[in-house]
Amino acid sequence: AMSLTDEHKEVLQDTYISVRECLSQQEFEKDNISSDIHLDLSYFADVPIRFDRPKNLVVGKFFSQKDWRPEQVPTIDIFKDSWNDVVQKLSVTKWLVTGRHHEIYAACKARCNFVALSGNTWKNEGLAKTANVDIIFKDEDLHHSKIPSFLAECKERSAEYTKLFDWMESQTPFTIAGKV
Repeated sequence: AMSLTDEHKEVLQDTYISVRECLSQQEFEKDNISSDIHLDLSYFADVPIRFDRPKNLVVGKFFSQKDWRPEQVPTIDIFKDSWNDVVQKLSVTKWLVTGRHHEIYAACKARCNFVALSGNTWKNEGLAKTANVDIIFKDEDLHHSKIPSFLAECKERSAEYTKLFDWMESQTPFTIAGKV
């Protein structure tokens, strides 16, 4: 929850605000501050097509614990790899395991299903709620030994990922035109 002073609230009530998902919007609404929802602009970046060998699983970064690195499983790192490289690798991947919000965005851009741990904010869960899809998120401290069974649980909901990807593709990028 946000903690805003009256002075902050007054300034924000006269400011155009765009948020990425409905949970942040609801938090602002508690203080009578309006906002619009737009996807993160990273989603709309053009990524050239690159052909690569198909992969069943890729593992990304986690938030609060040591990363899970099973042998023989390729990895991505949103902090070290370029956006294009991450999206291109995921575009030929069936499943991503991650705890990072922008790796989830890259997976959505690539239409790669994902298994996601919660991060330090509600952004991951908020994206699914905004799109009205039933995707499961597990606590960021989920023990590594439980990730394979979590992956199996997520695989039972593959239609929800397709709904999310279709919804995201239907969104238009944010522009400042006409907003201020």
